[in-house]
Amino acid sequence: MLYSIVDERIEELYEEIVKGDLLVSLDSIKDFVYFIIGAEELQYKNQTEFSLSSFTRELSEELAELDDKVDLYDFFQEYDKVAYHYTNLNYGNQLEAKARAREEKEKGKQSRFEGKKLYGFHKDEFLDLMEIKSDSDHVYHKTYKRIVSEKGYLSRITFSEYKGFYEYLFDLINRDDPFSNIRYYKLEKRMNFELKKAILVAMKKNRQSKFKLRNDVVAEDLLMVTKIPLISERHRLVEIYSELDIFEDILKWRYIVDVSINRFINYAIQRVRFYLEKEKYNVLDNFDKDKFQSIYSPDTFFLDYKMRRDFNASDFKILMKYIDDNTKRKK
Repeated sequence: MLYSIVDERIEELYEEIVKGDLLVSLDSIKDFVYFIIGAEELQYKNQTEFSLSSFTRELSEELAELDDKVDLYDFFQEYDKVAYHYTNLNYGNQLEAKARAREEKEKGKQSRFEGKKLYGFHKDEFLDLMEIKSDSDHVYHKTYKRIVSEKGYLSRITFSEYKGFYEYLFDLINRDDPFSNIRYYKLEKRMNFELKKAILVAMKKNRQSKFKLRNDVVAEDLLMVTKIPLISERHRLVEIYSELDIFEDILKWRYIVDVSINRFINYAIQRVRFYLEKEKYNVLDNFDKDKFQSIYSPDTFFLDYKMRRDFNASDFKILMKYIDDNTKRKK
C-alpha cells in the first residue's frame, strides 16, 4: 500500500541526511507526505480543469445571485485577494500578491492571471466567501474586508471576531464529506487559528520568563512556524520555544524551523514522488482511505486554549499589528 512506500522512502532519507534533531516526529512527516500526495490525487485527478473564463461561466448563475455586475477581470481580482490574503493570512503570501499586482501595472491587467488554473473543488470555497463579501449586513462582512484589505487592517480585528469568522467557515465544511479533512486542513493552515492561540500563550509565557524577549522578536520567531505544514505538530514547536532560556538554543531553533524541517519535507516528497513515477504506481488504486481520513481531522490539531484564561486580547492585537507592519515594510 501507499503508506508503506512513504514509510520506507522517508526512513531511508532520514538515515541518509539527518544528523541532528528536527524537533518534530518522523511519523508526522510521513503522515503529511501521505496526506499531500493523496489530497492532490483526490482533488486534481479526474477533476474538471477550468480556465479563468470557463470558471466564470461555470459560476455565472451563482455569481449573478451575489452580484449583478460581475465582469471577468473584477471576478479574478477578487479571487486573487481571496486566494492570497484570506486563504493564507501570512505576510509572505501577501507580498506575492503585491508582486502580481505590480506586474499587472507593468504588463497590463490581464497578465496578472495568465496561466492560472482553477478546479471544481474551488467553487464551494469561493462562493462561501463571495456570499460574505457581497452582503454588507453579514455578521463577518467587516472582518472579511479587513482581512483581504491591503491597507493593514488586521490589527483592527478583535480576537472574538477572528475566532467567530474561523468557526463560521469551519461550520460551512460538510462533515459528512469523506474527505472533509482536506478542507479542515486548508482552513487551519491558511488562518492558523489554533496555532495563533499557541503563539499567544507563548507570548504570555515569555513575559514571565527570565529571558523576556521583546514582543516583536517573539512574534517574528513564532510566525516562522506558520510556514511548517505539519498542523498537528506546530504547537509543539511553539512550546519548545517557550522553554528555551539560552540564546544559542534559540538560534538553533530558528534555523531548524526556518530551514531544516521544510527542507527535509520537500526532499521527502520528491523522494516518494520519484519512486511512484518510476514504478508507474497508481496512487488511488493503492490508497488506504481510512488511514487518509484519520490525518488532520479537527481533533488532531485542536488546542483548548481560551482568551483570558490562557492569553489576553492585547497580545492578539500585538501579533496582528506585527503582521500588518511587517507586510508594509516589505512592499
